[in-house]
Amino acid sequence: MTEKTNSFLEDGEYQAKIDELRSRNQRKDSITLYPFNPNFITDYKGYVLGLSTEEIDRLHAFRAKNQFVNSGRNFRR
Repeated sequence: MTEKTNSFLEDGEYQAKIDELRSRNQRKDSITLYPFNPNFITDYKGYVLGLSTEEIDRLHAFRAKNQFVNSGRNFRR
């Protein structure tokens, strides 16, 4: 009886390609989280976040005084 060999499993080149594709797929699925910095909210970002125009204007006026939002509590104020 002659045993058939599977050249796909024996060839390291194919396995390397499979490993590369798997790692590429895993990188796409991972989500990159960036820290939220409310000091630099544009009008558009404020709109997307659901802020009213008055809230955005207050934030811009606060930043115009050269002050920074340092905490979530400070941002809510």
